[in-house]
This record gives sequence, structure tokens and C-alpha cells, in this order.
Amino acid sequence: MQTPCSDPIAVLLISREERPLPEASRGLEKEGFRIRRISEWRALQCPPLESPDLIILDLPDRNRDSLLPCAEIRKRFCGPLLVLADAAGEAFHILGLELGADDVMEKPVSHALLSAKLKSLLRRHHRPGGEIAVLRHGDLSLDRSRREVRLAGALVTLTPQARTDREAAADAVVRTADSTSKPIIASFMGEARVRSAIGKLKAGSIPNFSFPELAVKSFQRLATYRAWRNTTTEETANCWRNIEAARQTVAALLKTGTLQAGEDEAMQILAYYGFRFPKRTLVRTSREAGRAASEIGFPLVMKISSPDILHKTDVGGVRVNVRTAREAEDAFTEITSNARRIMRDAFIKGVMLYEMVQGGKEVILGVTYDRTFGHMLMFGLGGIYVEVLKDVSFRIAPVTRRDALAMVADIKTAGLLRGARGERPVSVDAIAGALVNLSCLVSDFPDIRELDINPLMATEQDAVALDARIIFKQPEDKEVKLSRRLP
Repeated sequence: MQTPCSDPIAVLLISREERPLPEASRGLEKEGFRIRRISEWRALQCPPLESPDLIILDLPDRNRDSLLPCAEIRKRFCGPLLVLADAAGEAFHILGLELGADDVMEKPVSHALLSAKLKSLLRRHHRPGGEIAVLRHGDLSLDRSRREVRLAGALVTLTPQARTDREAAADAVVRTADSTSKPIIASFMGEARVRSAIGKLKAGSIPNFSFPELAVKSFQRLATYRAWRNTTTEETANCWRNIEAARQTVAALLKTGTLQAGEDEAMQILAYYGFRFPKRTLVRTSREAGRAASEIGFPLVMKISSPDILHKTDVGGVRVNVRTAREAEDAFTEITSNARRIMRDAFIKGVMLYEMVQGGKEVILGVTYDRTFGHMLMFGLGGIYVEVLKDVSFRIAPVTRRDALAMVADIKTAGLLRGARGERPVSVDAIAGALVNLSCLVSDFPDIRELDINPLMATEQDAVALDARIIFKQPEDKEVKLSRRLP
């Protein structure tokens, strides 16, 4: 959009309910703001009728679900997005930024404060006008356009016709670039017919792309970098942990020479870092399984318990949806028989019974170690999404809460977590908290080489870990002996 400097600043006010115009917004028109109000439904369902200079999303409360339209509004309108909400806390503020808002303000807000915030957003985005003004070669009046439009940058496209003066167009681009500090990118198409014009662009240090799609992507990179530069630094998040108890557990484990912490030991360590687990108990006979199942309640999940068996499903060591005490007794016999038949040398402690958590989304949290970058955290949806689609995101530890929220937003299937086709959303805050806790754990114990929490069941209010494993690095003396054997 090319908005002359003298035009009023177009503000699109989006609200969920039909309510009076906020008190702080009524005086904006006297300052040169032109306010147009539409409903949230119209903003999301109807084609945009204009490209506003600013968008204000006026929310009725601080419910995090109300922030979900931010991402879609950001796709449909290019202006800066300001969210107004009642009692917006820190977590609400961070989630709003991750979903595309430029800033979040708590209501009630005074007219002076709102006006100052809008002007600050305009300055930050070099507005009024679009972030990028796309000027075609029709009249070659780049100089005049630069004066009339407050440019954040310019993309000059040229598709030569019979009477197009290609060299004159290149000279106009170079002349304008020399007189401004704003980025100017060209897309002169036509290959041989524009070769001499492209030579002039190169001589003037103007990047040229054969196709405008590539030029637009380069502008996107510039905008992303600028947004990153404008982001305030966030300190590494602290997490609740009982580090002394965790150290004792890890030391006792390593003292026995065990480098692979199975489900029981891994859950114990993770519990010291704030992870929640379903009710569980270990049984050693089928009769115990029947009694314990009735105490925990149905339905149940039953898994083989052995330090030698990390992948329980591969040996037929898992049964889900156990609904009666009799089924629990039969499942115990089946699970232990399968494990002894497939892994005869495995030490079997018994069978673990778990409360069956239902009604959420399965996600996976993981850690791997890289010699160059150190520990790297991984996040993705569980099940088919991670195995088939490979839809995961990574960050180098330690991570901040903002990093954790970005990890969740980075995956292609993030919309499923926010609720799709009538499904209830899950707590993104709880997932982010689990990632921060995991970051604290690997920072405190650098000898961890691999860690999986698969799955972590995320619900509307919380996140519960259902299975986990941890692998520690080999002792130094064993690594030295191994290296000496190598040629």
C-alpha cells in the first residue's frame, strides 16, 4: 500500500463483541487516526477490504484461547498488530507475541498511553504505508514515489516491452538507491534483453533477482532479521528443581555401571525437575496386578519393567485400555511371557501399572548431544507426526520461555495444539514449561547424551509425561581405551 504522508493513518479495530468504542480510542481521530471497526468474524472470514496502517484486536478477556485469531489476522493484514486485553499477564503477553502480535497492552489503557504506543509501532515499522512499497516501472518516477511514500524498502520489477527503456529504468533505481538508506531490490526479467540494465544495477550495488518471488523472500529475510534485532533480550528461565536429590539418584545409577536409565529411573529424575506422571505402581505377580489395578482405577496401561528393555513395544511389553482386574491379570502373564521369549537374558523387575490419561494431544520432547553445539532440545507432535512427517523443531540449550514457545509454534502442525475443527486446545504454556524444565536438567547434568519423553500428554490445563528414557555418556576411561584401539 502506498499512503501519502498527508493521508490520515488507517486503524482497523477488530472486536469479538458489539461493544462501545473503547474510551481510549475515541480521541485518536483528532490526532489523525482514521478508525474503522469490524467484528472478529468478518476479519477472519471476509476478504480484506483495505490494507490498514495499524490493527487493534480488542479482546473481551485474558483467556489465552482468544489470542488464537492473531496468527490468521497477521496473514490477512500487513500492518502492525496491537492486542488489548483485560489483566494481560506475562505468559499471555509472550504467547501473543509468538502468535503474531507486535505488542500486548493491558486494559483499561489511557488515551495518552494508547496514542504513544500506536505512534511507537508506526516508527518501528516505518509507517504509515506498507512495510514494502512495490513500485513498477510504468512511469519510472521512483524519485517522486520516494518523496510521497514513507518507504521501508522498494522492490522494482521490470518486464520489458517493445518501447521500454531498460537502461533508463536501471539508472533511476541506482539514482534513488544512492539517495536513501532504505533497501532497494530489483527484479528485472527478460534475461538477454535486460542484461545491460542488470549490469548497471550490479555496478550500483543493487541486488537483482530473475523472479520476483525470490526478491520478496529476500525482503522477508530482512524483515525477520529486523524483528529479531528489535526483540528484547530475555534471561534464561529458571525452573523448580530438587538438584541434590537428582544428583544422588544419578550418582547411584552410574555407580552400578548403568548408563541407560529406563522408565522407572528416568521418571524419578524427571520428577525432581517438575515433570508430572500418572499414578503408577510396580507389580511382580498376576495376583498383585489384579489388586493394584482395582486400587488405581480403570482404564489402565501396563508396561514391562526392565533396565534391559528400552523399547517395550518391540517385545510385546505394552497393553493399553485394560478395564477389569481379570484383564490386568491376563495382561501381566502375556507381557512377561512375551518379554522372556524375545529377550531371554533380560532382567525383568515386573510390570508397571499406570493410570490411563485421556483427552489430550500426544507430543514428544527430546534431547540429543552434538560435539559442536552441545545439547539440543527437540519438540514435535507424537505418533505418526514425528515418525512419518518428521515435523519437529530444535533449539540449542539453554532455552528461554520465549524460545520454548517458538519451538511449539515452529512445527507445521502447531494448529492442532490450538484446536482444530471443534477440538479443544491444549495448554501451550504447560508444554513450554516442560521444555524449560528439560533445558535446566541437561544444563545441570552435561553427561546426558540422549533423553526422550514420548509421549508427553498435553491437556487443556497441564502436561503429563507417560514414558521416558535417559542415556548418559560413557565414562572417560572407557572412551580413552576405545580410542587407543582405533588405527
